[in-house]
Amino acid sequence: MKTISALLISVALAVKAVNAAGCWSESLGYPCCTTTTVAYETDINGQWGVENGNWCGIDKSQIDPNCWSAAIGYPCCKNTVDVIETDNNGQWGIENNNWCGIVKSIQPNTSCWSEPGILYNIFY
Repeated sequence: MKTISALLISVALAVKAVNAAGCWSESLGYPCCTTTTVAYETDINGQWGVENGNWCGIDKSQIDPNCWSAAIGYPCCKNTVDVIETDNNGQWGIENNNWCGIVKSIQPNTSCWSEPGILYNIFY
């Protein structure tokens, strides 16, 4: 019985250590963000998001490395590929009435259906 108790305590401590290592903001008195990956502020400690009106630390492992706009406080588009604006940062779309960065990997196919050979491939 003592062996099982010791094992359970060891596992619990290991899980706590992993969680603490991944959540840098808890040592500063703030929780880690659970769903937010958009940084509203960045300082020497890391990136800060807001959930339920409160600051939270963004764990780097939560950030999609392809989402260039998250680094400047905007989410990446999940479904939109229509470019509304282009600036030095990249291409922008709108989802849910908010700006979002368009990730190049989800760019629409720019081939025009009326180009020579396209219809041929469809019908033959």
